[in-house]
Amino acid sequence: MSSTVEMFVGPHNTAFHEPVMLRIHVRGEEVSRVDVVVGYSHRGIEKLVESNTFIKSLYIISRVCGMCNVVHTTCYVQAIEKIEGVEVPERALALRTLALELERMHSHMISLAIMAEIVGLENLSISMIKDRERVMYMRELLMGNRIISDYVWPGGVRRNVDDITREKMLKLLEYLEQRVRWYRRAYEENQLLRKRLEGVGRLSP
Repeated sequence: MSSTVEMFVGPHNTAFHEPVMLRIHVRGEEVSRVDVVVGYSHRGIEKLVESNTFIKSLYIISRVCGMCNVVHTTCYVQAIEKIEGVEVPERALALRTLALELERMHSHMISLAIMAEIVGLENLSISMIKDRERVMYMRELLMGNRIISDYVWPGGVRRNVDDITREKMLKLLEYLEQRVRWYRRAYEENQLLRKRLEGVGRLSP
C-alpha cells in the first residue's frame, strides 16, 4: 500500500480566481483529503459595515467581488427591504433578475474559458472569452457599467431600460442562444476534453 503524499496548490494559481491554498493528500491515484486554506484577501468588510449606514454599506458590499457584485448587493438589499418592509415593483424585480442572469452567464463563461485553456484548448477558450464580451456589453447597456455597477438599490434598481436598449439586448441574446448551443456540443463532444476530465475528481461515498 502506497504512503500518503502531500501536494500544495496555491495560494496563487492561474486556475484560481482568488488566492486560495489547497493542501491535497494523495495516496497513489486517490485523493484522500483536501484541506482548504482561505483568508489571503481578508479586507475587514464585516467590520466596515458595522460602523456605516445601510446605504453607505451598500457601496462596500458591492465591492466584495467586482466580477459578481450584483448577487452580493441583491442579497444585502433584500435583507434591508425585509427589515424595513419595503415592497419592490415587479418591473424592478424583473430587471434585477436580468442583471443576475447576465452575471451568472459571464461567470460561467469565464470559468469554462479558463478550463479550456488549462486542458490545452486555447482556440475554444479565446472564442468563449470573445462571446463573453457580448454579455459584458449587455451588462453595460443594462446597468451603466461592465464591472462595478451599484445597480441594485433598496426598493428597486437605479436604471430603467428603454425600447432601444431592449431591442439591442434581444438581438444579442438571440445570437448568444445559438452560441451556447454550439459551446455545449463543443464541450460535450471534444475528445481531448473528455479524456482530460472524465473520471477525474470522482467523489466516493
